[in-house]
Amino acid sequence: MITRGRPGRATGAYEWGMSRPIARAAIARLLEGRFTGAPGPGIVRGGRSEALRLLEAYDPSGYGRGRNHLRGPGSRLSPYLRHGMVSTVEVRDRLRERFGADAARLDECFRQLAWRDFFAKVLAWHGRGLEEDIEEPKHPVPRERRLPLDIAEGNTGLPGVDGMLGELYSRGNLNNHARLWFAAYWCQFRGLDWSEGAMQFRRFKLDGDTP
Repeated sequence: MITRGRPGRATGAYEWGMSRPIARAAIARLLEGRFTGAPGPGIVRGGRSEALRLLEAYDPSGYGRGRNHLRGPGSRLSPYLRHGMVSTVEVRDRLRERFGADAARLDECFRQLAWRDFFAKVLAWHGRGLEEDIEEPKHPVPRERRLPLDIAEGNTGLPGVDGMLGELYSRGNLNNHARLWFAAYWCQFRGLDWSEGAMQFRRFKLDGDTP
């Protein structure tokens, strides 16, 4: 399981065809104290086996038409890509094996995989520099750098916004367009600095990349 509790003690083991054992005890020591509460069942089932099961079940034929719909036909692979259970290259190659050169079915999915790979490289290049502006703001409007209590509690009084926050806080996920809508609400409607909003997303998103 992907959990939010304190990691338990474990011993080294070989996994995923790796040529050297995973130092579970060392990883547990590094993570000690970084989670609150007792270990418990995760929001989604973790591990490479589950990632491969989802990959085998995924058909991207409707992805291009529906990816921006709130209940669009996503692959649900993003947390597994984020945590290294499966790679973008592996996803691409397996979909090619299953569906051949069916451009209408695959193109939009592959385009988004490419974007993900690109931004992973941007993150690797800038590291924690992405937590600050990397260029001057186009519109130098003063913004507050804080997390309002109503947003932290998911109780802004706006049903659409509270629904998005409820999805983020309870499931660790938010649809592509919902992320854009909430970012607009955060920056434009509330006049808040983008960086604190990005940090709040990373606190909850299972696929959130953290420098």
